[in-house]
Amino acid sequence: MFLLAIPPGSAHPAERARATTSEYTPRLRSRLAREQQLAQDAIERGWPREVERHNAIADRIRGLLADLGESTEPGPDDHC
Repeated sequence: MFLLAIPPGSAHPAERARATTSEYTPRLRSRLAREQQLAQDAIERGWPREVERHNAIADRIRGLLADLGESTEPGPDDHC
């Protein structure tokens, strides 16, 4: 028998797929803003690996928003 291990805190693939609907656009934009803040904080602290990590997450979120045809600019319904 083969079991797929999903790291703690990671969403199951079906859960991640749901996050790529337009309904989640405000959450994605909010998360993008947070990742950008965290990347800037890491720059100021001199933590290049953390800068790289947060920028990679931000790039993935930008890609999801682009796939949805949505802007990366914050909207009135975004959760901040």
